[in-house]
Amino acid sequence: MVVRETGIFSQPIRVRLYGIDAPEAQQKFGLASHAALAHLLDRRGELVMEVFAYDRYARAIGLFYWRDHGRGRSINLMMVRQGYAYCLRHFRGEYGFRALGFLAAEEDARRERLGVWSGTHDQTRPWVYRVQQGQARSRVGRSSRVGCLAIAVGVVLVIGLIVEALT
Repeated sequence: MVVRETGIFSQPIRVRLYGIDAPEAQQKFGLASHAALAHLLDRRGELVMEVFAYDRYARAIGLFYWRDHGRGRSINLMMVRQGYAYCLRHFRGEYGFRALGFLAAEEDARRERLGVWSGTHDQTRPWVYRVQQGQARSRVGRSSRVGCLAIAVGVVLVIGLIVEALT
């Protein structure tokens, strides 16, 4: 997601919502999740982002909430509570994760069968999906590299045979 600070010299900032992971656009509920986030962000009022860290892609990782509602009703939490995002359990203990209510919100969404929890079976988690997609891409890349290597070796052998025949 990209946000823009207010101010005369504001620049776009790439951000990641702390503590949650939503389905990719190509996954089931991916587009619905993106639409839900857009709907939440469209709400009027001053939006605050509390930045906790930066990831390896230089995205700010933070908690979004409206100044008049405070941290207890963050956009991050609402996405999980409405079933449009998963709680990232590996964040436990960081930046007051337990106090923010992500685990309870996910359990509520699961119990009420909302969003990603509405199906009869669990869908592939976004972090697993991204790994699978990366592996599929690397297999394709690896096979094409092997093919190029085989062609190069063949060309070298042919050149070697031509040189040998000429001498």
